[in-house]
Amino acid sequence: MADLIVSAANARVKRLRALREKKHRRAEGLFLAEGLRIGIEALDSGWEPQAVAYAAEREDHPLVRRLLRACRGDVLPCTPAVLATLSGKDNPQAVVAAFPIPSRTLADLLPGKRLLAAERLRDPGNLGTLLRAADGAGASGMVLLGDCTDPFSVEAVRASMGAIFTVPVAHATPDELLAWKARHGATLTGAALHPSALDYRALSWGSPALLLLGNESEGLPPPLLAACDQLAAIPMLGRADSLNVAIAGALLLYEALRWQAPAAPDSAGALR
Repeated sequence: MADLIVSAANARVKRLRALREKKHRRAEGLFLAEGLRIGIEALDSGWEPQAVAYAAEREDHPLVRRLLRACRGDVLPCTPAVLATLSGKDNPQAVVAAFPIPSRTLADLLPGKRLLAAERLRDPGNLGTLLRAADGAGASGMVLLGDCTDPFSVEAVRASMGAIFTVPVAHATPDELLAWKARHGATLTGAALHPSALDYRALSWGSPALLLLGNESEGLPPPLLAACDQLAAIPMLGRADSLNVAIAGALLLYEALRWQAPAAPDSAGALR
């Protein structure tokens, strides 16, 4: 085992901790992921860590050893107090790993049957939760339009529960998205509080289905609304006029899945 790191002032620890800030993630081309399970999911998805900080007392755990063997850079055995400075939590995970930020464009995303897009999404928890829903619903990727929160922030990665490693993410302009839509013959469905929006259960979800979500407080801007083939509304029977964007996105993704591939649940309750 390498020497135990007992001080948060250690230069290698400070380099990893700096990845909590976007400017340092951009400069280093790396992002942080917390937790042994998420680290193993990353390995299983073909990702290799560039650095791993871990609780020294867990070194003999077989999954920790697997992650350390796969690491292409620094391995840092740490005390719990030092790990807490990396995760920003009082009860830190046993592992915090740094992974390379992929360089993807919209052209890199396959059409698939379902593709999720979001415009000016600001909350990292919403973004991470949408990635998790996209993974669960079998979406082929997620497109971020405009000034969205960073999908590789610690908060977004944590909320994605590992989906950041399985759902490709690309940034694009609205014009690029509409060109992609035309090229692949996608049906663009926008989620909107709009007089022409229909109950999402009454829509036809073509394939590929391109689902578009707007900013949490402002929704979709008029040009994007006008570009949609159809607008989806979720019935609200209480006093609230809308759902949280991540919950709404999950509902619409699973409705597209149900419409495109109706099937009975298997023994585990999942759609085949």
